Amino acid sequence: MLDSWTQPPFLSFPTMAFGAAALFIAHHLIAPAARAGRWIAPYADYFDTAWKAGVQLAMSLAFTGTFWLLLHLGASLFGVIGIDALGDLLGQAWFAMPVLCLAFATAVQLTDVRDGLIRGVRTVALMLLSWLLPVMAVLTAGFLAALPFTGLEVCGARAARRPWCCRRRRR
Repeated sequence: MLDSWTQPPFLSFPTMAFGAAALFIAHHLIAPAARAGRWIAPYADYFDTAWKAGVQLAMSLAFTGTFWLLLHLGASLFGVIGIDALGDLLGQAWFAMPVLCLAFATAVQLTDVRDGLIRGVRTVALMLLSWLLPVMAVLTAGFLAALPFTGLEVCGARAARRPWCCRRRRR
């Protein structure tokens, strides 16, 4: 589907994973020390920074994954009525990479707003989910707006073409 991700100029997965992990660790060793104004910060500062960053990373990855699944759900919804443009667009690397990066960067920015992130995980998670609500509303409105033009016959025709394993058995 996204074969161009493995082609140059993109780096291999091990290189990207190692680079990301090294930058993540280095940043979280330097940030508490810079905040403390010393070469080596107190252990409590490193501990708080590491846990905040870990929760922030997990929530950002979860938001990005949820956003991507939501876009694919919308593409499938439009595919049911015969509009495959969104699904085709999501399969293109030139579109998918910037959208995923933008979703991840948005989640990182939104989760970095609160200092007491560990105590407010529920609040931040609900805030991230609230940003998905407009996407769901636009997809639903677009689907309902397109339905009168395509009709429900398309759904019936697609259901008849389902593989044998997905059909209901007649008794």
